[in-house]
Amino acid sequence: MRITVFALALLLSALSAPAALAQQNPTCQQGQSLREEDKTTGVVVQKTRITPQPDTFDPLLIWTSDDPGSVMFAVLGNSARARYAHCNGLTLVVDGRAVVMSKPKYQQEAGGSRAVEYLTADIAWAEAEKLGAAKAIRYKICNDEFHAPPEFVCQARDVIESAAAMRKAPAAKGPAH
Repeated sequence: MRITVFALALLLSALSAPAALAQQNPTCQQGQSLREEDKTTGVVVQKTRITPQPDTFDPLLIWTSDDPGSVMFAVLGNSARARYAHCNGLTLVVDGRAVVMSKPKYQQEAGGSRAVEYLTADIAWAEAEKLGAAKAIRYKICNDEFHAPPEFVCQARDVIESAAAMRKAPAAKGPAH
């Protein structure tokens, strides 16, 4: 995605999503993901919501209307030291099947006694659609495996459903000049 800075800013402004392991198909309500629109450019961002927790690596899924053919999968880590500076392989698994993604990009920011790490990868729309019916989502960074909580699974499904509806809608008018 071309708006990495914008997307990373969204990471830091994300809302709460409590954590629990996904065991079965979670019951999901519509409207669980977050929709934001840039008033200047008219770009619509549909994303999952997370609150970064210390010493965790939390998932985030972002779709933007200026790049409707892909979705960005990101993992945000916040810990005492950088864990993946030298090994940043990223795998996403939906219902037991690997999702094809671009090569992950790694970024790190240090502040005080904390290191914030970002791993991001783009997923082509055809692959991303698998998330729209997900029952369980796992992701692996190097040799560490994580299970996405049911709230994230529901939000990911909502992101894909909302993005699919926006992709089908006639092109919206751009901002007034």
